[in-house]
Amino acid sequence: KLVEFKCPNCGGTVYSVKNSIDDYCSYCGSKVMLQSGSANMKQPKGVIPFKIDKDKCRSIYEKNVKKLFFVPSEFKDPQYCERFRSIYMPYLVFDVDVKGPLNLSGKRKYCRGDYEYTEICNCHANMDCYYHGISLDASSAFDDNMSEAIGPFDSNEIVPFEVSYLKEGSVFKQDVGYECYEYKVKT
Repeated sequence: KLVEFKCPNCGGTVYSVKNSIDDYCSYCGSKVMLQSGSANMKQPKGVIPFKIDKDKCRSIYEKNVKKLFFVPSEFKDPQYCERFRSIYMPYLVFDVDVKGPLNLSGKRKYCRGDYEYTEICNCHANMDCYYHGISLDASSAFDDNMSEAIGPFDSNEIVPFEVSYLKEGSVFKQDVGYECYEYKVKT
């Protein structure tokens, strides 16, 4: 779902995903705030700041890409790194308290000689568990498999939100609610 915007600095056409709050102009490189993306945006309660800055990211990338033989030459061009952008993605954080009985059943089949055996197992236990900081992405712009691959996050690293955290990167707004993950979290 692409949305078209005009860059206020150079007048160039900027295409962005519908739920993005900002993007970068392909022509002049300036950051553009997208009005439709920021409308009705809820301010996050907290944020996990980036651990490394753009220069450190560039250094790590250049060091690793030099070792790769079959990488296209454009990826080894120092200007390629100038297009790197940080992304702030919204996440929902769940704390789950599991108490009560757990009943599981299982079956295993195997053969020995001419005989087929079936073992049936039943497990009964009382649960008393607490899971803190289960994070699931709250933006439909990212496939859940991709966002889960970069997680989990240590929810102890969350700091109070400040707008200054969002000045450098692309920002996506929350368009997925808690109810979307309720079943997943409970199972």
